[in-house]
Amino acid sequence: MTANSTRSTRRKLLAASGSLAALGIAGCLGEDGDDEAGGDDGHDDDHDDDHAHDDDHDDDDHGHDDEHMDVETFELLDRDADELLAYVHDDHWDHGPLYVPLEDSLSVEVHAEDADGEEIVFGEDEEYQLEATVVEGAEENVEIESHGDHLDLTGESAGITEIIVQIWHDDHSDWDSPELETEVVEEYDEEENHADDDHDHGHDDDHHDDDHHDDDHHDDDHHDDDHHDDDDHHDDDH
Repeated sequence: MTANSTRSTRRKLLAASGSLAALGIAGCLGEDGDDEAGGDDGHDDDHDDDHAHDDDHDDDDHGHDDEHMDVETFELLDRDADELLAYVHDDHWDHGPLYVPLEDSLSVEVHAEDADGEEIVFGEDEEYQLEATVVEGAEENVEIESHGDHLDLTGESAGITEIIVQIWHDDHSDWDSPELETEVVEEYDEEENHADDDHDHGHDDDHHDDDHHDDDHHDDDHHDDDHHDDDDHHDDDH
């Protein structure tokens, strides 16, 4: 074998060895790249799981915000006179506005029942407390002080505003009333503030009508007795 042939053979062997080494390195790099890609995919999956968890948490928060209590009866009462002032009917108040004396206080309490007809008990140590607030943007001419089972409203300046009465549970409101027009007046008339008797005593009036019907029936019986006495007297004369 000549010297030129020997050099040519060595070059071919070196080239082949270099190609094999390059292929081996490429293979290693390819495996590492796949591992890294796989690792990224796993991280993305974990991130998706976290996102799904956050969505569930958001749903829970949204569900809590949507929670409310169903109130069937909500009557605002003059605490001192024990008279009805106003009551909620569907999405509004019947009877109003609510009059508050200027530089004096009106103490009010609430009779409320839930959808099952159970009375809602208010108090500082009870499950529910009575609160109220001036409607946002309305004139703040009424000071409202809550005592858990009743409210004290004090007129600070004459004029009209609107308030919302609330049923609080822990640190949030479970139920908000419709907006109640409230007027601070210099000349306060307690009787004018009280609601009509129709709502308060309607049942009693019906009962009174029944009594009146019974009286009419009793009068008819008395008329029959008179007629019977006349017949007996006529027979005696005969």
